[in-house]
Amino acid sequence: MRKDNIHSVGQFLKSNRENAKISVREMSSRTKIRIAQIIDLENDEFAKLPSITYVMGFVKSICAVLGIDSKVPLEILQQHIDRQEYPLKEEFIKQSIPKLSFEQKSLFLKKSALLLVALPVIALIFYLAFKANGEKRKELAVVKSKLNQQSAKEITRIEPIKLESSKPAKLAMINISIVAVGGASWMAYKIDEQPIVKFTLQKGRNLKFKGQKIRLLIGNYKALRILRDSVEVVIKNKSKSLTANLIFPENLEKEYKAPFFVFTDDGAVFTRKQYKEKRGDI
Repeated sequence: MRKDNIHSVGQFLKSNRENAKISVREMSSRTKIRIAQIIDLENDEFAKLPSITYVMGFVKSICAVLGIDSKVPLEILQQHIDRQEYPLKEEFIKQSIPKLSFEQKSLFLKKSALLLVALPVIALIFYLAFKANGEKRKELAVVKSKLNQQSAKEITRIEPIKLESSKPAKLAMINISIVAVGGASWMAYKIDEQPIVKFTLQKGRNLKFKGQKIRLLIGNYKALRILRDSVEVVIKNKSKSLTANLIFPENLEKEYKAPFFVFTDDGAVFTRKQYKEKRGDI
């Protein structure tokens, strides 16, 4: 069936299934998708189906049984999403900027004032600590100089002087804000050691999260505006794909190779390491 003659994903899948003389029951048995879900998908009753990520997995599994390329129906599905014809399930909490009451604004101003008062005190403490450490180093230099001037016979015992070792600096907290300005987009992201989150961001909505290590896989990235700590992120993608892999901070690119996540036909998503362990590669 040509793409020009297709009006919906359900029409495409049902027509190809009937041409292949495969019943709904047989298709369910071979794909492990429930019969009711296959019927709902062929009737374009998206409100009865799971999230868009699972629906994409259903389409790929059915096309694999039919022996056809899943590119065409997935493009049609993306068109449904762009036109906001897909009634998505509310699987995740949409994060938006709440309106503050008068009491909340007053509390915010009080906290801000306290922070402004505390900053000079904190700066003074750091200065005094730095100065004290410098004085200790000077004292150590004086002691070493005196010891070098003494003869070996006069030296009976030298007590070791311990210097305070600085702890390795922690990674800074990174704030990410994503706004869908040109259309809908699907994404998967992992913050630090938290589980992977799959999410579909509709046009006009925004999503915010923060962490020290963030891996992000997004589709239709040209429809998004991404901010890191209030600074817009410029995505440089040399390929023609609308999918992009982002990692924050950027110096972790050597530690994590793209693509960061692997999607299976049943809609599950794993990191590259988890997927290799699942297959027994490592």
